[in-house]
Amino acid sequence: MPAALLVATATVMLLEELAVYLVPTLFILVLMLSKLLGEVTAPRPAPGPLRIASLRPRDPASYVSARRIALMRGLSLAAAVLGIVGIIRARPDGRSLGYACDGMSGVQSPWPGFEYTAPALAVLAAGVLLAEVTLRRVATRPRIGGDPVAIHVDELLRSASAQATVRGATLMASLLAVGLAGPMALMLHRVPCSRAGDTLLVVLLFLAAIASAVAFLALLLDAVRDGATGVLRKVAGRWNKV
Repeated sequence: MPAALLVATATVMLLEELAVYLVPTLFILVLMLSKLLGEVTAPRPAPGPLRIASLRPRDPASYVSARRIALMRGLSLAAAVLGIVGIIRARPDGRSLGYACDGMSGVQSPWPGFEYTAPALAVLAAGVLLAEVTLRRVATRPRIGGDPVAIHVDELLRSASAQATVRGATLMASLLAVGLAGPMALMLHRVPCSRAGDTLLVVLLFLAAIASAVAFLALLLDAVRDGATGVLRKVAGRWNKV
């Protein structure tokens, strides 16, 4: 957590306007990196003459629902498409929207063009790649041992790591999608004249922003609930010791 806060603070200081797109995604990215490091540094099974193997196949869907993985990938793809739309519609400066129609012309700024969107999409791509690598590591790393209690605890830890990783990547994608679709829809709506197809594009962008915001809030509430559950478990454990 301190590392994530440090990266977020440095980004605000160095990138100013870009920070609105990069700070939240970089913060989540660092937290996700900690999950991967935790999996990489997890204890390996002790060497011995007897090795116990489970015949149950293990894949990421064993620890986090396939629907959540699909949501992560779908929202990431949607954010990428929104970013590409923003880049295509932007003026050559990569940060404003130009219009010329019905005898009127002008510029709307700031528009999420290449200057704003490209770094954010790069961070998103890194986050999705990190999530996929972490999920694969969760599913394939060796078991700690053959003790049933140790195996049960190990399975719980794998599940918690996989769910937190998918949640983080999905939060990143949904937040970026809202940050792209919302401003683009509002700015296109404010343009005094429109090109063919712009009305439909505005509607689609508003719908994308609303759907992404709902997904973000649902995931955020899910994270808060899991955090509260963990705190209550710790308190209950300490109370039982007393």
